[in-house]
Amino acid sequence: MAINITLRLKIRKQLSINNRGASPFSFLQMDKFLLAENPMAETDNLAIIHMLAPIAIINVVEAHVVADRPHRHYVYNGHDGQEPITLVVWHMFTTEFDSEQHSLMVDKLLRNAFHWYAAYLTWEDNNIENL
Repeated sequence: MAINITLRLKIRKQLSINNRGASPFSFLQMDKFLLAENPMAETDNLAIIHMLAPIAIINVVEAHVVADRPHRHYVYNGHDGQEPITLVVWHMFTTEFDSEQHSLMVDKLLRNAFHWYAAYLTWEDNNIENL
């Protein structure tokens, strides 16, 4: 416990030195999405986790599939040509129960997740030699 408190104080002191006049943690923000991998899964082991409300786990399926959960189909135009991608909402942590509003929330969430994932794939394509 003492180590944790000491570490926080050191970080706070360093941040306040770097940001004179600003709140020490004003520039620290969690990214909206995290890319996660489940090595235990045999297939479809890639997921995008939405870290802001509504927190959600979105499975990435690199194929055009139909799922029994909310999903959307996209096409990524990469170096290897067009790749079909299906994003499936595996679980969404929300208290919103209005079906129309929930559908709009899912559409926006999946659209944003796909754009984020496509940007990641583009970065990966451009930097594959350096990995």
